[in-house]
Amino acid sequence: VTGGAKGIGRAVAERFISEGAQVIILDIDANAGKQCVESLRSLGKQKALFLPCDLAIAAEIEAAIAGLPEQFNQIDVLVSNAAISVTDPFLETPLEKWQKTLAVNLTAVFVCSQCGSVDGFPQRSRFDRKSGVGQWFCGRKGSGALCGVQGKSADADPSHGGGLGSALNSG
Repeated sequence: VTGGAKGIGRAVAERFISEGAQVIILDIDANAGKQCVESLRSLGKQKALFLPCDLAIAAEIEAAIAGLPEQFNQIDVLVSNAAISVTDPFLETPLEKWQKTLAVNLTAVFVCSQCGSVDGFPQRSRFDRKSGVGQWFCGRKGSGALCGVQGKSADADPSHGGGLGSALNSG
């Protein structure tokens, strides 16, 4: 779970732990990340790991995923939750701030997906290298969730099987 140390990311991590998953948190906030993992470990018997990572830097993402301990031997689900926003007035926004926003909000999703899909991690991933689709994934489409189950996608409409709870309960 990127950006999993606080807020929505932490809530997602707590839900995964409660459903019996092992959880890895990637976040730039080391103190919040350590506190989150301590809390996750107290919720259940499943393993939780915090990896400090600046998601604006692709090399940090690559190193974090490449260095996963063997007890986290497979990446089944990627929750790309981390995001930052530019609050400066449009004409006063420095290019560097805009580029960092794109790096965290877009490029990090791409890099995390690729790292979980590469040939070097066949035992660690159920992601399809070519499509980027795993057993299931969640992201956003417009203002609602987009979930894919076994290579198919569905909107967050419950009749289509979408949403985090549906995905967690899908087996």
